Amino acid sequence: MSLDSQMCEYVIERFVDQDIPILTVHDSFVVPFDEGDRLHRLMKEAFEHVTYKTKIKAKWNANLTKAQLYAHGATDRNWFLDMIEVIRKPQMAKGYRLRMERHFIVFQNEKMDDSQVNR
Repeated sequence: MSLDSQMCEYVIERFVDQDIPILTVHDSFVVPFDEGDRLHRLMKEAFEHVTYKTKIKAKWNANLTKAQLYAHGATDRNWFLDMIEVIRKPQMAKGYRLRMERHFIVFQNEKMDDSQVNR
């Protein structure tokens, strides 16, 4: 099992043990609003437990807070849909974008090589 899977399992088990709902979405967790601090703490614990390292440099997106969600009374449908869109389409990290571009270049070259062989 990969390190990230082990860390994910660690966090999920701790939430399930306390009967607190938790969902995973790709490389993120969805928990009740008031469980954000617990999630943050457990993610650090999971890192230390799985990697045996205590220093971690992490970056993350700010969580959507209740104040933000209910600032407009959550009655403005367009505002709510805009907020969901931000969550669904996060800004692509530079490193990820570069790896994706390299992948497409290699894939296109392999595809062209295959088509030349089939002629």
